[in-house]
Amino acid sequence: AEIYDTPPALTIVSPEGIHPDNSAFIQVAENSVNVTQVAAEDVPGSTLIYRLQDGEDRDKFLLDENTGTLRFKEVPDWEDPKDADANNNYMLLWQVLNSNGDARSQFLVVQVTDLPE
Repeated sequence: AEIYDTPPALTIVSPEGIHPDNSAFIQVAENSVNVTQVAAEDVPGSTLIYRLQDGEDRDKFLLDENTGTLRFKEVPDWEDPKDADANNNYMLLWQVLNSNGDARSQFLVVQVTDLPE
């Protein structure tokens, strides 16, 4: 049997599609506030807290600190983008903290896509 000296590190596991630069790209159809569920894993028994850390569009989102559910505050409209540079690509940085104060962050680009009107 193998013996591990250190427990598994705090690791971001979702959203999928993590690039080498530790960012993720998500497409969301307009007219829905639901974006994704961010998630991390850590040693058993550790409490994880999710929060919005930074990003020019972070004020457009709500992140449940217990579940990691990420949502728009207002329903996005492809024809009327509200992101900082008005191109329907919303930028934010979210963070997860564990009971020991360790933290990991992930940069997200949430692209709002057009639906036929």
